[in-house]
Amino acid sequence: MYICLCYGVTRDDIQQSTLRGASVEEIQDKFKAGKCCGCCMDEVKSVHCHTKNTMCVNKLQKAA
Repeated sequence: MYICLCYGVTRDDIQQSTLRGASVEEIQDKFKAGKCCGCCMDEVKSVHCHTKNTMCVNKLQKAA
């Protein structure tokens, strides 16, 4: 499944890099995901968090 359409980055690309210890910033540097239009950044972060099995926080959520 494609996560970043601008650069053709897949969920598997992100998961494999995460499993090798890459941070979100390193994934951005390697694949350029999120560096064009930025629409995929929430999904990049989500895939990274879920792959690491950590708590994910969406920065776009606002307090009620």
